[in-house]
Amino acid sequence: MTDNKTNETDRRIGRRSVVLGAGGIALGAAGIAGGASVLADEHDEPGPPDDAGPPDDAGPPNGEEDTTMSPEQFIAQLRTEAFLVDVDGDEAFQTTMQVEPEGAVSVTSDVDTRDYVGAGIDLLEQSPSLGQVVSDETTYDGAPDEVFLAFQTGGTRFGGAVRRFGMGDDSNGLPADDWFAVEIDIADANLGAIQQELSAPDISVDDVIALLEREGLDGIESGVNLTQRFDSGATVLGMALGAGDPFEGTTTDATFDNLQVAGEPQPIPAVLSMDTSFTRPGGQGGGGRITAELSFAADEPGLSATEIDPGTVRASPYASVAPPVPGSPQAQNFAEADAVSDVTEDSITVEFVPGQIQRLLDGDQPTTMLVYGDFADEPYTFVGVGELEGPGRGN
Repeated sequence: MTDNKTNETDRRIGRRSVVLGAGGIALGAAGIAGGASVLADEHDEPGPPDDAGPPDDAGPPNGEEDTTMSPEQFIAQLRTEAFLVDVDGDEAFQTTMQVEPEGAVSVTSDVDTRDYVGAGIDLLEQSPSLGQVVSDETTYDGAPDEVFLAFQTGGTRFGGAVRRFGMGDDSNGLPADDWFAVEIDIADANLGAIQQELSAPDISVDDVIALLEREGLDGIESGVNLTQRFDSGATVLGMALGAGDPFEGTTTDATFDNLQVAGEPQPIPAVLSMDTSFTRPGGQGGGGRITAELSFAADEPGLSATEIDPGTVRASPYASVAPPVPGSPQAQNFAEADAVSDVTEDSITVEFVPGQIQRLLDGDQPTTMLVYGDFADEPYTFVGVGELEGPGRGN
């Protein structure tokens, strides 16, 4: 009995490492940990129409879609923002982030959930070396479950790594040993196509493993000392802190604070939850503007809704990763807010042109929507989830 339990645990940890590696490492095209949509297990979530894609001018022969990437495109896709992942598939983000005084970020859930959160940190401007990052020069207060790294080893070759930490472990430095790691040549990997497949709402663990094997990206190494396996001078492009248990579920209570990367202080991004309600004025005809009122779901002592950048506010059909993964169909199928009708310290009301919203809806049926956007001059974004009735049904 003991052996069976041990084998089951080993199998689960092995699958966990493969999936975390896929999401946070091998698929930087979906973002540094932004590919964490692959953390989601199977669930029957309807997805938005897949009507997005690159232009078909001067495409490759035989009508195949060219989804290869240059190093510049690959780097541009790195996800250097916070994100939420609805692993439970209940169209709600049970694990949330809040900004505390002095820039600390808390991650909490009130219930046991498999939902996951991550905070991507942009290191492109600083461009520290791998040897500088995995050293006692990188410190933080708090207890992330995972730390992800993305780095360039030369030309079209990129590396990625993820390290698991025990709950309650504060860092006095980022160790160089005991990482899961992979190195890929993006000239040989069809990363654009992989990204499209990973953004499917019903992706499963087995689908991810099969995808990696098919694309030749399943060579994830374990127990790696990064500065021995890779050139210590490799340029680190970004890192991410992650929290949650997408396999077994957990009640999360963590804080990220005082992050220093290679001796330089770095702000910690957060995505804040906002309560969202839609209004469709005009009665049966559905005329007039569609409005979305968003208010902070929890006290945010250091932020005001007046700091939201109206030009970044968008609405899209619900996606299990929020904000949607850059470059995915979910991120390209959206309506932009056309105006702000009201804003206070605690809430903002934005307006959408009905025609832009209508094309996103599920006919006359209620549609679960995401509303998301950025705060000006802060490394913070927001996400709201609300239900919008179809035309003529009212809200």
